[in-house]
Amino acid sequence: MTTVTVKASQTYDVKIGRGLLDTLGEEAARAFQGRTVCIVSDSNVAPHYLSQATHSLERAGFTVLAFVFPAGEEHKNGHTYLSLLEYLAQEHLTRADGLVALGGGVVGDLTGFAAATYLRGIPFLQLPTTLLAAVDAAAPLAWFEQLGLYTRTDEAGRVYPYSNQAADVLALLELHLQRHTVQLRTGCTVSTLRQSKGGYAVQFTNAEGGTESLRADAVICAMGGAAGPQFGTDGFGTRFAADCGGQMRPLYPCLTALQCAKPNKSLAGIRAKAAARLLDGDRVLAEEMGEVQFTDYGLSGICIMQLSGLLAPGRRLRDPVVELDLFPELSEIDLTRLLARHAIQTASDTLAGFWLGLLHGKLGRALWAAAALPDTAPHALPAGSWQKLAHTAKHWRFEGLTPCGWRQAQTTGGGLALTEVEPTFQFKGCPGLYFVGETLDCAGSCGGFNLHWAFGSGLAAGRDAAKHLCSRKR
Repeated sequence: MTTVTVKASQTYDVKIGRGLLDTLGEEAARAFQGRTVCIVSDSNVAPHYLSQATHSLERAGFTVLAFVFPAGEEHKNGHTYLSLLEYLAQEHLTRADGLVALGGGVVGDLTGFAAATYLRGIPFLQLPTTLLAAVDAAAPLAWFEQLGLYTRTDEAGRVYPYSNQAADVLALLELHLQRHTVQLRTGCTVSTLRQSKGGYAVQFTNAEGGTESLRADAVICAMGGAAGPQFGTDGFGTRFAADCGGQMRPLYPCLTALQCAKPNKSLAGIRAKAAARLLDGDRVLAEEMGEVQFTDYGLSGICIMQLSGLLAPGRRLRDPVVELDLFPELSEIDLTRLLARHAIQTASDTLAGFWLGLLHGKLGRALWAAAALPDTAPHALPAGSWQKLAHTAKHWRFEGLTPCGWRQAQTTGGGLALTEVEPTFQFKGCPGLYFVGETLDCAGSCGGFNLHWAFGSGLAAGRDAAKHLCSRKR
């Protein structure tokens, strides 16, 4: 077992190893003063691990409760949170009792927030069941704080440098390398990596075009994915992982704009706040709120990029459609009334005049056309037209969807399967060889989560690699 001490605002330990689920009761006895524990999990994880976790806690003398909610990011919401608080109150949990988060990132986030707010805060343990959840959220932030990076967090939980300059992060990392006399080589292209004399031999072409080789006791492959080839990425990391015999998932562009079969090029450059839903036929797969950007090829914006990952290969969607709701704060009935009233208020003979104060003029004209309304003065339309327009504004469909390619993608989906690496990110069966970041099959949402995954996995691998070197020198 490996223990990593995180020095944040409150110091705590992260334990990594096999068989820790069976020691949960012992850990809880040290963490909680009370004798009641509530395990929080989801419908995917609970069937596999809940019984074992419960048995470990009961063996340690705890009364065990369980709160299981439906799996999926869409259930990390206020309703689930309030349901959990109500359950804890009904079961009379006190500040001496504790919570156990048993699951992935959604379970960990929800449980942590509930523990921080129930009765002004109660203790909790996090037992991650996924490699992604094992990348402790606080560890990279605490490490960057030690480097001198001051951060701020927005309302959505996204963390930024207080200066709002990404270049500051790079500059602090470079200063850290300089202070520790780390040799930095750039402009190199790795050609081969093979095992050699108990370590690894790396052959590469240097910036001047010459061939060099290095021997290393440990190698961390942080080579990124295939997204953004214009910045020098080529997916070498994933190809190398495949050469090492790792099980691979097909690569696909992730967090990218969507091409539509019939884009409205007149709307290119226009932005609008909307709810964007991805449907397969009539089945809603996901919904995102935010700013939609219309392009000459289709749709873009953060909410669209969030949906693009659901069009990944293997999902086999039969009829994917993006449906925009341009007035998400209004019901269809209320919007119908608003449009009818607005027509009377403006008494406009033109569409430009009618849409003043509601939508961008070009966007309004396109919506009017999509509703197949006659080209006539808005105030002269029959009453039934407003319901038709309202329905279109709430359900504006864009069909024939294709994710844009690698040049527009912000990250890479697919790569080396997470089951191929240990919790320390060491490649199974190869001591001292690690794969981190986008080389692995892990793609997060927009908002810095992929960067955090890269920092967190790299930090965990680096610390384990250092221990690996120390053990070899003894």
